[in-house]
Amino acid sequence: MKIPIIATSLVKFGDLWDKSINDLIRGAGKRVLEDAGIKPNDIDSLFIANEFSSNATGQSMLNSIAFEELGISNVVCVRVGDASGAAVIKEAANSILAGQSKIVMVLGVEKLTDLKTNEMLASSSSLISQEESFIGATVQSQFALITRKYLHKFKLKSRDLSFIPAMNHKNALDNEYAQYQFELSEEKINSSPLSADPIRMLECASYCDGCAALIMCDEETARKKFANINKRYLLASSLKNDFLSLSKRKSIVTIESSMKAAQEAYKAARIKPGVIDIMEIHDIVPISEILAIEDLGFAKKGEGIKFIKANYKKINCSGGLKGCGHAIGATGIRQAISVIDKLKESNMKYGLTHTLGGTGSVSVVNVFCSG
Repeated sequence: MKIPIIATSLVKFGDLWDKSINDLIRGAGKRVLEDAGIKPNDIDSLFIANEFSSNATGQSMLNSIAFEELGISNVVCVRVGDASGAAVIKEAANSILAGQSKIVMVLGVEKLTDLKTNEMLASSSSLISQEESFIGATVQSQFALITRKYLHKFKLKSRDLSFIPAMNHKNALDNEYAQYQFELSEEKINSSPLSADPIRMLECASYCDGCAALIMCDEETARKKFANINKRYLLASSLKNDFLSLSKRKSIVTIESSMKAAQEAYKAARIKPGVIDIMEIHDIVPISEILAIEDLGFAKKGEGIKFIKANYKKINCSGGLKGCGHAIGATGIRQAISVIDKLKESNMKYGLTHTLGGTGSVSVVNVFCSG
């Protein structure tokens, strides 16, 4: 697999009270078309990622909205929790590889500020198992269980994890599309109220509004139609699943879906994890980033924090979910754009994105390269 990426577009993440989901789709969609220098009728397929539109806006037919706003008629919506944006990149690539499409738009969108806090909590509980949410479990409380187990197993304190959100906020300072462009000290993080013991409120990424889009094509079309565009490439994409219930997993300090997705992606790309120059990692809470670093093969179990501290300049340079905000359907595409932009402005060769659904019942790993 070597799929050219010819254009990208990003709407600043945040509490976008003045914009509807139609506005977000129209804004990002038209901008990416302009960036590519093409028209809607040049697009063979559009894949949209979204998770909570039916909950937040009462509208689930985003494919029809995309047709109305962009004039593209072959539209498919994909819903895979937090991993939706990363998953549609895979689906778009498959469409190109199968010869069904020559030019494909991928768009992720979420409009979550229309939900009240209790409504967002209820909606996000759909990302974990029914039997566990029925007895009061939430995404954060499950990550709290995972954090406690990890801290006990590797003899760490909860304060040891605050470096991660502090680092990601610092990385977001230069990202004009990030929701939180300010620093957050470890001291302030550790003094914030508990969200789900031992996770503190200022360690958690916040749900927000946002939209991201990119355009991919086959190599022949890239040579003929986009020869003058500075392209980057999708080299491999893998999606793997695991049990929704924590109680059914082999271990709660290993995300099996991430480990398997990474192994498959590395094999398809014919690379080893050590060659990755830049990466965007799912950091909805600190433990999710730590486990990802270990499960993706960058560090041994128990040594994720050590690796992150030694390599912070190549991890979540955008600010991650914590600094950028988490517009669920758009996040996986936003991560891809962050990596692609870094590959364009540097001599780096390989980039990687990692996105979780829920607490790891699904993981998507995408690998990109500069040429």
